[in-house]
Amino acid sequence: MNKVINIEIAKQVFWIEEQGFTVLQTYLDKLKLQLSGEECGDEIFVDIELRLAELLFELDVRKDRAITLEQLTAIIKQIGFIDSDNEEEEIKTTPKVYLDNNNNIVAGVCAGLSMRLGLPDLILRLSFIGLSFVFGLGILLYLIFWLSFDKNNNRNSALAAQGKSATAKRIAAGTEIEVRPLMSFQRIIFLPFSLLGTLVNSIGNSFIVKRGIYVFLVKNIVLVLALISLVTLSAGIVEFNEDQLYPWWLQWLLSAAAVYLMVLLSVIFIREYYLSTPYIKVSRVLKRVAIIPVVLISGSLVFLISEMTDEKSKVVANNYPINNTFRLLLNEAESDNLRARKVKFHFKTTQELRDTVKVLITYSSNGRGDSALDNNIQAIDYEYNINDNKLVMNRYFELLEQSYYRGQYVSVLIEIPQNITLISSHNLSVKQQGNEVEYELLNRSSSTPVYITAAQYIHENNKINQQRVTANERSVLTTKFCQQFFMRGQRKCLSNIAKSVTSNNKFKQKFIDETKEVDEIRQYLIHNKVIELEELTQLNNLTRFLLKKYPDLNELQAYIQHLLTVKNSLAAEPITPS
Repeated sequence: MNKVINIEIAKQVFWIEEQGFTVLQTYLDKLKLQLSGEECGDEIFVDIELRLAELLFELDVRKDRAITLEQLTAIIKQIGFIDSDNEEEEIKTTPKVYLDNNNNIVAGVCAGLSMRLGLPDLILRLSFIGLSFVFGLGILLYLIFWLSFDKNNNRNSALAAQGKSATAKRIAAGTEIEVRPLMSFQRIIFLPFSLLGTLVNSIGNSFIVKRGIYVFLVKNIVLVLALISLVTLSAGIVEFNEDQLYPWWLQWLLSAAAVYLMVLLSVIFIREYYLSTPYIKVSRVLKRVAIIPVVLISGSLVFLISEMTDEKSKVVANNYPINNTFRLLLNEAESDNLRARKVKFHFKTTQELRDTVKVLITYSSNGRGDSALDNNIQAIDYEYNINDNKLVMNRYFELLEQSYYRGQYVSVLIEIPQNITLISSHNLSVKQQGNEVEYELLNRSSSTPVYITAAQYIHENNKINQQRVTANERSVLTTKFCQQFFMRGQRKCLSNIAKSVTSNNKFKQKFIDETKEVDEIRQYLIHNKVIELEELTQLNNLTRFLLKKYPDLNELQAYIQHLLTVKNSLAAEPITPS
C-alpha cells in the first residue's frame, strides 16, 4: 500500500502518493530554477501553482482517493516547462467569461461578454442601457454579472478568457488581453459611466486594502444596533405581556422563546466576531433546539393573523340636553396603565341641534366570524357620564378581563349646536376635507381653552385672539385660498405658501391677470404672520374686488366676512363664562 502525503498548493490541501510527491517536488524545483533569472519570477511561479492546483482540484481527490503518479504525470505534461520547445497541438477551449479590466467602461462586464459571445462590446453596452429603461432590468442584470464574474487579475484568467490552455510557457510569456480599437472613443461616449466605474472601482479597491478597518466598523455598528434592538425588544416583551393577545401562560412562553433566541444569537455573534479563542462553545443541541421557539413564534403569528380577518363596527348615539355653555373634560390614562388604548375624538357643529349635544361612539374590532366580532366589541370597556352641562369622558379604553385584543378601537364624534360656548380641557385642531370641517383633540392644555361655535366653525375665544386670526382660522383660510385659486392637489400650495403664486404650476390661469391681487392675499397667509383685525378687513376688500369679476370666489369671501363678524362680536361683547 502506497504512503499518502498531505501537501498544500496555492492555499489548497491535496493528498498525493509518496512517489508522485517526489516527482512533483522535482518539477517545482526545476520551474524555480528556470525562473530564477526572470524579473517577475515569483509572480509567474504563483500563477503556475494556481494552474496546477486548478487541474488537481478537478480530480476530486480525497484522503481515501489520493493523486496517483500517473495522474500527476499527465498534469505535468499538460502544463509543461517554461523552456518547452515541442508543445503539443493547440487545444482550443471555450473562452471563460471574466471582467475585462483592459477594455472596461464600468466594471468590464460587457467587454468580458463580448469576448465570450463574439459580439461587439458597443452593441452589448447599448443593450444594457436600453434594458435599464425596462423597469431597471439592464441595471439589475449588470449587477448580477458584475458579482458573478471573476476578475481577470492573473495570467491564467487572461489565457482562459481567450480560450487558450494555460501552459507554463504561455504563463511565463504573460499574454494579456489586447485593448480593442475605438476603446478610447467609447470611453468618451460613455463618459458618465466611465466616471462611475472609476469611482466604484476606487471605493472597491479602498475597501480591499482597508478591509480590516471596514470589517471592524461594520462589526461594531452591528453590535450597537443589536444592543439597541435587545433593549427595545426587552421593553416590547414587557408591553407584549400586558397586551392581552393570548392567554397569559402562552404570552410568557412566547416571551421566553424570544429571550432564548436573543441570547443564542448574541452568544453566537460575540463568539464568532469578538473572541479570537472562543471560550464559549455553542452546542449543536442548543442551535437545534432554537427551531422550537421559531416554530412557536411563527405559529402564534399565523394564528393571530387568521383571527383578525374580518372587521365590524357598532355605532351608539345618544342626545343630551345642554344650555348655552357646554363643558368637556377628558381624563388621560395613568402613565403605568399599559392596557390603556387611546380613543380618537372629533368635534363638529350642526344646525340640526338646539340645546342638545349628540355623542356618537363607534366601537370597532377585528375577528373571524360574526360571533367572534360581537364578542370582541362587547369586550371593550369604555364609560362616560354627563351631568349639569358637563361631559366627562376617558381618552382611553380598556378590555375586560379574560378577553383578548383583536384590533379593537374606539372613536367618538361629538356634535354640538351652533352659537354656544364650549369649555374644553384640551385644545382643538381643525381638520378640513373638502367643504366638511371637523375638529380633533390635541394634548391637554395648561389653561382652560374657551371656544364659541358659529356656523360650522369653532373659534377660540380669549383676550389675545379676539382681535386676531387664530391658528385654526388661518388653516381654514389658507385651505380655502388654495381651493379657490389653485387646481386639484392643493398640498403644493399649502407647503409653498411663502412663494409667489406664479411659481406654482397648479395656479389657475384664469386669474393670471389678477396675479398681483392674488399674491397680496397670499402674503397675509404666510406662516407665523399675525393677521390682525385691520389686515382681515384689507383681505375682505381684496376678495370683494375680485368677487366682482369672479363670482365663484364667494366661498373664500364668505369665510373672511364670517371671521370679521365673529371678531367684531367678540370685541364688542367678549364672552367670559364662569
